[in-house]
Amino acid sequence: MKKYLLLSGVLFTLPLMAQDLIIEEIPLEAPKSAQTNILTDKASTTTSHGDGTLDDLYTLLEEQKKALRDFTERLEQTEFKLKQTQEKLDRTTQDLAFRLTELEQNPPVVIDKTSDKDRYEYAYNLLQKADYKQAEEQFLTFIKDFDKSSLKPNAIYWLGETYYVQQKFEQAVGQFADLFTNYPKSNKAADALLKMGLSMISLKKIPEACTAFIALPNEFPKADDKLKQRAKEEINKHKCS
Repeated sequence: MKKYLLLSGVLFTLPLMAQDLIIEEIPLEAPKSAQTNILTDKASTTTSHGDGTLDDLYTLLEEQKKALRDFTERLEQTEFKLKQTQEKLDRTTQDLAFRLTELEQNPPVVIDKTSDKDRYEYAYNLLQKADYKQAEEQFLTFIKDFDKSSLKPNAIYWLGETYYVQQKFEQAVGQFADLFTNYPKSNKAADALLKMGLSMISLKKIPEACTAFIALPNEFPKADDKLKQRAKEEINKHKCS
């Protein structure tokens, strides 16, 4: 009976030992905590590499944005300059059209450059039209081109008038004095003396103006009564003595 029980215990123990052997041969899985650490390490490595790539992309994007801003600014400056050029061109075109129309309506006068009379009348007509600047230029040219002309004294006087109406009083005095001094027998000499005095008044040179007004009836007793009357009025007005 004891032998039977011992044999039964051995037989019962063998399967359990076999199970233990089988269990030891099965490969063990890593603990979940270890798996988590591995994944974390991989993610960390990936993120580290990813940050560098994002920085490069961000830098490139900023550079592109700056380049776009610079280009936009240059484009705006170019458009502004183009607009200014276009406006200037439009004004020039309008001015040219106006001048062409003016020329069609008022064709240039052909002047006989060999005739002092025609040149003098042309300059005098400009003065009558109140084109004082052009009249001034024409009388200056006349005096230069026709130094010996009998019309020169009158041209000097009217040149002085163009200066007077343009309020160029110093220049006006010069022309009237030239006529009065160098052409005392001219039919415009008395007029020149009166206008010289009036120019002096405009220049605030009262004593010199009074000298001219007082001299007029003495130098030109046969002068037009209107001239002498005007000189007398100026003498009384400025209390000349």
